[in-house]
Parts: sequence; C-alpha cells; structure tokens
Amino acid sequence: QNNELVLEEVVVTATKKEENVQSIAETVNAVSGDTIDDYQIRNLNELSQVVSGVEFTQIDPRRSTIVIRGQKMDPDGGNDQPVQAYIDEAPVRPAAAFLQMFDTERVEILKGAQGTLQGVVSIGGAVHIYTRDAEIGSDERNGYVKTTIDDNSTTILEFASDLPISDTMALRVAAVSNDNAGNEVKNIRNGDREDHDYDAFRLSLNWEPADDLS
Repeated sequence: QNNELVLEEVVVTATKKEENVQSIAETVNAVSGDTIDDYQIRNLNELSQVVSGVEFTQIDPRRSTIVIRGQKMDPDGGNDQPVQAYIDEAPVRPAAAFLQMFDTERVEILKGAQGTLQGVVSIGGAVHIYTRDAEIGSDERNGYVKTTIDDNSTTILEFASDLPISDTMALRVAAVSNDNAGNEVKNIRNGDREDHDYDAFRLSLNWEPADDLS
C-alpha cells in the first residue's frame, strides 16, 4: 500500500516528433512492442483484442478492410480511402499492412481526419506500424530467436539482431518464416490439402553523423 502508483509514459510520433501521448491533441491508441509480444499478436487481425473502436478484417489474401469510427476502407473502391495504413511512415496498400508483423516497435492508431502531417488524406484515421531500429553506438546485439507452434499445423520462426558498423552507423536484420495449413481445406478431386508458406526479411540501416542529424 505504500508503493506509489506511476502511470507509464507512452511516447508516440503521431505529430512527426516524439511526444507523450497524453499531450497530443488528438486520439491516439498506441500498442507497444512488449504488448505485441506478450499477447502473441502476429497481424492486424489479432490487434483488435487490445484496441477498442477499431475493426480489422481480412476477407481474403487480396482484400482487407479497416474500420475506424464507422469509416470503412473499401479495398475494391477506386476512390480515396477513409483509412490509410503506413509501415515506417510509408503509405502501403491494405494487403501489405495485413502481412505478418515481425520485429515491431509499436503500432499507433490515429482516429479522426488525417493528412496534414501524415502524407495521405484520410478522413477516418490512420494506422502506423513502426519496426525496430538498430541501436547506434552500442556493442549489444539486441537480438532474439523466437519460435511458435500453433494449431492448423502452424510453425513460425522469427529472429532479429543488430550489426554495429561504426560509432555512427548500425544495421538491423530481421526475418520471419511462417508455414501453416490455413483452414485445413482438402480438395476432394485431387486430394491436395491447403498449405501456406510465408517468408519475409527486412534490412534497416541507421546513420547518425551528428547529434542533430539522423
């Protein structure tokens, strides 16, 4: 009872600079990488369990929708979308955002009209996925290897590591391999069973030549 209760500070970059989420004059839901790891969240479909007011639905491998405050992204519509997805601040198609997340630093969900700072006008909101950066000036590898065995014959292997290059430059390597049987559908004509194999890797190079430049 004598322990002081402290509210953890959540830092986001919704306004293109690091700020406490409590000081931003807009609604931002931030999900940290630790929460993503603790809840074993692998994609946006599973992110709904820790974020309210947002719906993520993958209709099929080509079509995916995001609903924020009643504004629905239509993957088949040719008009401007009310919700825009980003990976490391680069706008992407919904199908790319729904691919498996790996080595993720955090996810920020901005509710309400966006565009002035985000790059793409979206009246419903924006979903930002940020991946982990290499730590510059450190000899630590900050690496890990993680494996997951799940139902539907799912086997996932994920790893990441920093590779220091110099005092001002570092490289981060991350990769994931996912092999699963999907919904375990069997073709009664030829006996083939459903099978999915997904592999991805990412290289990110960080350079900080000066304290004020990165």
